[in-house]
Amino acid sequence: MNRQYLILLLLFVCFSPLHQVKSQNYQTALSLRLGTSSGVGIKKVLGRRSPFAIEGMALYRLGGARALVLFESHLELYDGGYIVLGAGGHGGYRYISVENTNYPVAGLDALVEYEHEMYGTPFLLGFYFKPHYEFLIPKLFYTHNIGLSVKLMMDY
Repeated sequence: MNRQYLILLLLFVCFSPLHQVKSQNYQTALSLRLGTSSGVGIKKVLGRRSPFAIEGMALYRLGGARALVLFESHLELYDGGYIVLGAGGHGGYRYISVENTNYPVAGLDALVEYEHEMYGTPFLLGFYFKPHYEFLIPKLFYTHNIGLSVKLMMDY
């Protein structure tokens, strides 16, 4: 399947009115992400009863750093368990040690995350898969980006 069609399909699934979506039990959350890309983020739910959110992240990977913004949709699996689908973009740099040079990077990102609310605490635990497409370096499509997330609900 052509990569552009895959990205368009993911965008459609994320923001389609055809699936059942549910709002989260918080408005703002701070996150710590550990995995092949590690870093921090902040997530803001767009409206009091909205299933949509925007998340900004600063991630470190392969000797470089990226800032990214994702628009997300939450699908409730069960009370306290969600699938989060997101799409957005990033920019930053990647360090190539052989050339001792930093290269600019920019591209598109997708996110599929399982998120579980830890009852009685202000924490969410998650497992994520975040493929991305680079415009500015030779290997364009990266699919090996997985990790764990811990989120602190600020208005628990």
